[in-house]
Parts: sequence; C-alpha cells; structure tokens
Amino acid sequence: NFDELKKKRREDIVNVIKLIGGGATIKDIKDKLHSFPGQAGSLETHSEKTLQRELVSMVMDGVLKKTGEKRWSKYFIK
Repeated sequence: NFDELKKKRREDIVNVIKLIGGGATIKDIKDKLHSFPGQAGSLETHSEKTLQRELVSMVMDGVLKKTGEKRWSKYFIK
C-alpha cells in the first residue's frame, strides 16, 4: 500500500536524522545509509531523488524544518 510505504519512509528518514544528531543534508543521510546498512529500513532501496522528494514533502507537511538552499540544505526534526 502506497500510504504505508510513505509512512515507513518518513519514519526511516526521521530515525536517520536522529542518528546523525541534528541537521542533516541529503548527502549526510545517504552516507549514513551506506555506513549502517539495515538501520535505515526502506530507504536503502530508494534513489536519492526519491529521498529528496520525500524530504521536500515532509517540510511542506511541517514534519521537518529546512535551512539553506540546494546542496547546502539541512533538514531538522521539528
């Protein structure tokens, strides 16, 4: 089910940002996925573009806060 997959992706993103311990860039999140396989759940099978889209969606939904622009964007848990 699409809604369940989306919910799981979002939970995994929040968990990875918590593991990083604060603000995280897309690159930080992807690097963490490669450093700790198995801890990121559904994110391991998704592309960087999917991750980027989900982060933007989470910012629009008020789940995350974004600072910076483009490659220097950092995402924080609200």
